[in-house]
Amino acid sequence: MPVGVTGLLWKTAAGLTAASLVASLLPGKSSKRRKIAGVLGTLGSLALRFAVHYITNASARDARATFQQQRARLNAG
Repeated sequence: MPVGVTGLLWKTAAGLTAASLVASLLPGKSSKRRKIAGVLGTLGSLALRFAVHYITNASARDARATFQQQRARLNAG
């Protein structure tokens, strides 16, 4: 699980997306509720994009660590 800012963005994205799902599944046809669900879904998507972006930047900065983990898995199995 990501930690720091990336972890916060990841958890925020999950929460916003879940809130969007709940808002869209509530009974009734309210225009205001649909707009809120859309905004929550969009914010969740953006938070997820930035979380993935920061994760990939971190692994790109430390490429040797990434390769060492992959080699360790190959040698173990």
